Amino acid sequence: MYEHEKLSDGITPVQKNLRSSSYLSFSLYPGENISVISTTYYQPILKNLGDYRISNQSSLRVGMFNNISLKLSYTFTYDTFPAVGIPSSQYDFSTGIAYSFD
Repeated sequence: MYEHEKLSDGITPVQKNLRSSSYLSFSLYPGENISVISTTYYQPILKNLGDYRISNQSSLRVGMFNNISLKLSYTFTYDTFPAVGIPSSQYDFSTGIAYSFD
């Protein structure tokens, strides 16, 4: 993928890079009302493999009633060279109720 990154800090020059974008994904259904889905992305800059990003998105869904389920989601990102003032790793955990229209 081609990346054009322009920061508003007034210091960092515009970044124009080609990144590889590979991913590994799996889905598990250990029970009739349970699903686990996870996708992990690896995105190195092609001319500098030491500059990369890794991100993961995972979710667990547990059926509660007819079309209603509890959903737990976790997202993690890591960047070897983040923008100034941004941490190299970040995460988010959320819970919610999901309704399926099937």
